[in-house]
Amino acid sequence: LLAGPHKTASSSIQANLMAWLDDDQDPSGLLAKRWVWPSPMHRFRDDGCKPKTKEYFVFYWWIHAMLGRTDAECMRSPDGSQVHSRDQMIEIYRQEFQDRWEHGSSLAIASEGMDFVGSIGGRKNAGLLDQIIDQLPTKDLSDMTAVVVYR
Repeated sequence: LLAGPHKTASSSIQANLMAWLDDDQDPSGLLAKRWVWPSPMHRFRDDGCKPKTKEYFVFYWWIHAMLGRTDAECMRSPDGSQVHSRDQMIEIYRQEFQDRWEHGSSLAIASEGMDFVGSIGGRKNAGLLDQIIDQLPTKDLSDMTAVVVYR
C-alpha cells in the first residue's frame, strides 16, 4: 500500500509503478511476474463505463467509495444515473484484489486518497484503514507493507 499525500509526487510514483508492473515494460520479467497493479478498470469497461481518468488514479475511486462519496467516475453515467452503488463499487475492487491474489500475485495499490487515513480535522475517515485492510485478500499484517510519502 502506498499512501502518498497530495503534492508529494504520488501521481508520478503511481504512473511509474503501473508501468513497471506491465509485462511489456519489464523486459526482465522480474517485477511483472510477482507484482500486479490490480486495477478493476476492465470490469468497469465491461459494465459500460468509459473512464476518462488515467488508470493510475483508479484506486482513488475505491477510497472515495469507502469514505461514502458517490462521485467516483464509474458510479454515475454521463447523464447522472447510477451505474454502481457504493457497496458494488467496493465489491468490484475486493473481487479484483482476491482474483489477482489467488493467481499468486503480490498487489501494489497506491493512491493519494489514502492520505485520508492519517488526516485530522473533521474528515469522515474513522475506520478507513480498517476498511482498506478488510478489502484485501489477506488479513495477515505480516503480508503487508505500507509506504507513506511525505514532504
